[in-house]
Amino acid sequence: MLGSLSRWHRNGRGCMKSGARRGFTLVELVIAMSITAILVVVAAPNLYDFILVQRLKSVNAQLVTDLQYARAEAAARNQLVLMRFSTNDTLSCYVLYVHDTPASRVNCDCRTAATSTCPAGASALRTVRLPKSDKVLLRVPGGQATAVGFDHISGGIRTVTSDFFNQPLGIYRVEAYLDNNRVLRNDLGGSGRVTICSPSSGVSGAPAC
Repeated sequence: MLGSLSRWHRNGRGCMKSGARRGFTLVELVIAMSITAILVVVAAPNLYDFILVQRLKSVNAQLVTDLQYARAEAAARNQLVLMRFSTNDTLSCYVLYVHDTPASRVNCDCRTAATSTCPAGASALRTVRLPKSDKVLLRVPGGQATAVGFDHISGGIRTVTSDFFNQPLGIYRVEAYLDNNRVLRNDLGGSGRVTICSPSSGVSGAPAC
């Protein structure tokens, strides 16, 4: 009760009036805005970095999904499904495709326009392009072929050659990366199964390689 009465005072006419509410002064507002600006400047790089890492994880998840899709399509179509990785000055990309006839031995190129990814003799099933401006890119380690095939009989992976003698592979590696420290490595085993890890534990939530 006393606390309630303390918020009131008598005016010259004997009436009770509520006390005036005190607002922010100009100085207080300037100080608050300055603190907010400092916090934004400090937090912005961490927020941007968080967004980039989430984008890396999303791109890699799509890559793994497409690797599994290629394996499933090989079984469904009863023919070899191929996956080719490419890069240039503006992007990295991959394309899933099949040869229209067993005699076809042409290669698709994901660096070209979507309507002309494959020449006559092959058909694209899916194409993914990653502009360098988005920061997340793909790479195939040096010394490894830029394409891999999924066998329709065994479900395993095979070499992609210009002749008819595709050989079984023990492992095929593809990496999604932001920089040399933030990398997600995908090891495609001989059976067609994918194992994901992060070299040097550079990406949180992924097991170390």
